[in-house]
Amino acid sequence: APETDIGSFEVTTVGVASRDVYVYWRHIPEFMYNGDNFNYQVTVYENGVPRNLQANETTSAYARFTGLSLNSYRFRIVSANQEGFSKGYSEVNVPSNSKGLAEPLSFTKIAFDNHIYELSWKPPATNRAISSYTIFWCDNSKDRPYQCTGTLNWTRVASDVTIKNITVPNEKIYQFAISANTKTESSGMVWASCTVIHNKILGKMKSVWINRIGSTFIEVGWKLECSDRIGVVTGFLISYCPIVSPHNPQCKVEAKNTTVNGDGMTIRGNVTNLTPYTIYMVMVAVMTKNSIGQWSDRLYNTTLEAAPDMSPLNVTVSDVTNTSMLVQWAAPHSMNGVLRYYQVHYNEKFRKVEAMEGSHHAPTKVLLDNLNSYVLYNVSVSACTVACSLQSPALQVRTAIGKPGKMADPTVNFVNSSQVGIAWQPPKYPGGLLDGYQVKMEMIDDTHNITDILNFTGNQTQIPIEDCNSGGPHHDYFFSVRAVNYANDTAYYGPWSDAGKGHCFTAGGDLWFIFWAGVCLICVTCVFIVAILGKRLWERYEQMRTVEVKLPPGLAPVIEKASDPDYYSQLNLYGWGSAQHEEKKAINPPDQELLLQKKGVERETKDHDGSSVGEGEGDGDSSGCSSGHESVASSLTAGTHISSDSGTEADQLHDKRTTSLDGFSNTGSPATSLRQRNKATSGSSDSSTRWERGEPYVMLGGSSGSSSCLVKSTPNLGEVEGGMTGYSLLGGVAGAVWRPPVTASGYVSLPPAMSGPAPPMYVAHPPCWAEKEQAATSPSKGYV
Repeated sequence: APETDIGSFEVTTVGVASRDVYVYWRHIPEFMYNGDNFNYQVTVYENGVPRNLQANETTSAYARFTGLSLNSYRFRIVSANQEGFSKGYSEVNVPSNSKGLAEPLSFTKIAFDNHIYELSWKPPATNRAISSYTIFWCDNSKDRPYQCTGTLNWTRVASDVTIKNITVPNEKIYQFAISANTKTESSGMVWASCTVIHNKILGKMKSVWINRIGSTFIEVGWKLECSDRIGVVTGFLISYCPIVSPHNPQCKVEAKNTTVNGDGMTIRGNVTNLTPYTIYMVMVAVMTKNSIGQWSDRLYNTTLEAAPDMSPLNVTVSDVTNTSMLVQWAAPHSMNGVLRYYQVHYNEKFRKVEAMEGSHHAPTKVLLDNLNSYVLYNVSVSACTVACSLQSPALQVRTAIGKPGKMADPTVNFVNSSQVGIAWQPPKYPGGLLDGYQVKMEMIDDTHNITDILNFTGNQTQIPIEDCNSGGPHHDYFFSVRAVNYANDTAYYGPWSDAGKGHCFTAGGDLWFIFWAGVCLICVTCVFIVAILGKRLWERYEQMRTVEVKLPPGLAPVIEKASDPDYYSQLNLYGWGSAQHEEKKAINPPDQELLLQKKGVERETKDHDGSSVGEGEGDGDSSGCSSGHESVASSLTAGTHISSDSGTEADQLHDKRTTSLDGFSNTGSPATSLRQRNKATSGSSDSSTRWERGEPYVMLGGSSGSSSCLVKSTPNLGEVEGGMTGYSLLGGVAGAVWRPPVTASGYVSLPPAMSGPAPPMYVAHPPCWAEKEQAATSPSKGYV
């Protein structure tokens, strides 16, 4: 199998997520091929997993794989011929990109006589411990950057060695490479880019240029060719100086040198602390261990502009008046660029003095006008190119006395009906010492316009006027004020302020003010009281709306069931057998529905249908519901059996009613709580009969031999069965059966409350039923 070393590979990064890898080995001599079709086979493992990857190029010395990922790889190399593969193999491990070891730096080879090469390098910039370096060489027909296809040889040196001499056997061209190794991995091979001849007369550097320029620096760039090197590069030397002019490239002063430490990979250097807007000459030479190379060709360039180093000189101020002054100065010695303008600063303002068109020079004086009188000004000057210099030392100059500035409106206050108080503030710009003030008073009424000017020295005064009580209530007064300065027998008057207005004071004015103020106060108080009362009434109304109606404990469950819309549908009272039920009527709450209030409406509907009333069996209304024309007394006599015993009869009646609801037409007699009303004739079949629920009120009549009302001492209000929908309290005497008497008007008379304890008596009443087609006049109604 071919031999390899831990570092016999080269990694070339192609993209962000891919790379090319060269795997090198020492090829087997031809006499060891042992057969025809000799070749090398490389198996690839990515992250320890076999991959079916084929080399893009395979020679006798290396195999090239392109577009590999950044993962770790293991390459297994075997030799093969037509007889098969070699028994042994070699492996080269390429670490992942994130765990790769840094390469040695500045690897250089220098050719000496007698086939000796001096190799030098710098340790890699890494914190990982380097255990050794491997130096590779192979013979080839051409030097780098061509790939070597000859025999690869190598040797290892210790980690503290940075220079090594290698002797090769002949005059062939040899390529050299080096790798840095730890105990488990390697950086891979770094090839020397060219061969340096040690005794060659070195020419000047050819590839030199200006990278960047600033106002105080120049960055020089270069490319060092192999032919420009005479040994191990230790740095570069830059020489520079300002020249006299573009037409005279001689240095103004002696040239200076700047050393840039580096190696053959260094490609740039900076020259700093230069003068802005100055033409400089620059040259570069390479430095080795033994000598300095020749200077490159000269380069010329101009540094950029900057602010002048100095401020303008000899600033003076003259011809000062109360509104102007003349400022003069001299240009700074070093402008550091093209002068654009000067700036003259005076207090918080400044004025530009620009250069004349077509000239690099600007005037060095300016007249500052429109100044405020008697103001202390700090005057300074700066020169500006692309930026402005520092300001010159400030000169303090005060303008002469002049006109004061405009004053604010005076304050007008009527002291009484014949005297006005006036007050004012000094002007913002006094313009002098403010020797006095003038007040202008104007009195305007329906017929007069009188103006008067008064002189004062203070900031307030009182001015007498005509008594308002005698002059009438329509006088208006206007007051304006201005300041006055005096200088050289000249008075300087400032502008009049805006007028302050005042109305004539009258004796009755205060009374009217008090009157209207009292009226407003009363109105506000009334509105406040009405708002509070309205709020309280509303809160009381809301409380009354939410008062809960509480019923006696015995009636509460029945009322709750009767108010439930599904209550009657659960009783299955709307239709039996083939009979069709009518639409369920809306049920009002018990406190909103009158007893028997729908009885007349139902019968009017039946009269409209043209149906006749069928008579049932027995004396009176055999259905157990009063028809209206039968007296309550006869119903009581014919069908009501009131008993104080709440057991036997009540239970029997309950059983009968349950049977009647389950099968109405099977008993031969109607149930006590229902009456059948036939259409047209009584011989109609049951299938043509329609039934309708009536109101649940107490019925005290029924057919003979049946009991339609049941009296109990204790009502069963929590249970509804056999058609019973509730009980009515009738009262009674302990130990006796009480029957209510009937009056001539058809109402049941209830006796007053008994003295002493007596068990209450309840009457059970079933729901009323009426035939849909019944036609009758509205009957009188009976109530309990």
